[in-house]
Amino acid sequence: MAPPALARMAKATGRTQYIDLLHAMWWDTTAFLFDPNQQLFWRDGTFVNTGTYWSRGNGWVVAGIARVLDVLPAAGHPAR
Repeated sequence: MAPPALARMAKATGRTQYIDLLHAMWWDTTAFLFDPNQQLFWRDGTFVNTGTYWSRGNGWVVAGIARVLDVLPAAGHPAR
């Protein structure tokens, strides 16, 4: 999954389906890898429900949000 790249593709091409794909993939991945009880992301699918989280993964999520928001249009799309 490459949210910043998809956001840049949307900006470069003017095609909002890249943002729609980014949005769908983002929430599918979050639903699969995020543990709401611990408020942390699992390292990957092989670690789900093992008690092993990946702190770097949580940092990547935060950095990814910043990189996506930097490129997304300021208004006009519900994913923002």
